Amino acid sequence: MSELESRQAQFDGLGRALAESFNAENVEGGGWTHETERAAYGKLKLLHPSGLGIGLWQRYAYRKGEAGKRLTVEGVFPHGYAGLRPEGITVGLHRPPALMAKDIVRRFLPGYLAKIGEALAAAADAEREEQARIAMNRRIARVLPNISHGPVSPHEASGRRTTYWSGGLDSLAPLPAIASGQVTLNHNAQTMDVKLSNVPAGLALQILALLDPHRVLEGTIAPREVGPARRELGPAVRTIPGEVVATTTPVAGGPAELVTAPPQLGRLSAALCGEVTRPFGAYNLP
Repeated sequence: MSELESRQAQFDGLGRALAESFNAENVEGGGWTHETERAAYGKLKLLHPSGLGIGLWQRYAYRKGEAGKRLTVEGVFPHGYAGLRPEGITVGLHRPPALMAKDIVRRFLPGYLAKIGEALAAAADAEREEQARIAMNRRIARVLPNISHGPVSPHEASGRRTTYWSGGLDSLAPLPAIASGQVTLNHNAQTMDVKLSNVPAGLALQILALLDPHRVLEGTIAPREVGPARRELGPAVRTIPGEVVATTTPVAGGPAELVTAPPQLGRLSAALCGEVTRPFGAYNLP
C-alpha cells in the first residue's frame, strides 16, 4: 500500500468514527455520513442530510512536531456562497474520535449553524433563478433557432446569462436572421437587455412602436361561439291592494261584481318589483 493509500485509509476510518459519534449524540437529529478525498495531506467531510457539512484536513502537515499533527476544521458551504464564514478551529489528529467529535460540537458547531442557514437559503434562491434562466433560454431558442452562447462551462450553458446570434447581410449562416444581436438575462430572467445590430430601418421603427405605452392595439377580429338565444322575459306583474283585476259576468238583472287583489298579493308583488304605479305617478317602496 502506497503512502497516499495509507493516508486515505486512515482518514476514511477517522471519518466513519466521527460520523458514528455525531449520530450517537444525536447531533442535529443524526443522519451524518462521511466521505474522503484523495489528497496527499488527508481530507474528509462529515455530511448531514439537511445540507450541513464539516470539513477536516491536515492543513499544516509540513510542520514539525505537534503543530503538524493537528487537523483544521472548517464549515462546508454551498458553491458560490460569498458571505461571512465562521472561523475554523484545529483539533489533535491522534485524539480519540469521540473526544474529537465533542470538541467540534462544542467549539465549532454553534458558529457554523449561525451562518449556514443564510447560505443554504441563498443557494436555494440561486437554484430557482437558474431554473428560470434555463426556461427562458429554451424559449429564446424556439424563437431564434440559430443562436449560440459565449465560452461557458457545459454545466452552466443551459442557465447562461448571455445569448447571441449573427444575422443581416454579413452573416454566414444558411438562414440568417434579419439582424444580428444578443440578449442578456438578469439573475431571475424577469428582464433582459437586448442589443440589435444592422437592423433595417422599417423593422426598427416597428420595434420602437411596440415600446409606445399609448399604442393602439391592433389585431384581427375573430368570431367566437355564443350560446343560443333566449326568449325575452315579459313585464313584471305590478299589483297593489284594492286594484281591480277582473270583473264577474253580470247576473241577469244584477250589477257586475269587482274582484280586487288581496293585500298579501299586493305586498308580495310590490316587494318583487320595487315599484308600484299610482294614478299620479310611480314611486319606490321602502
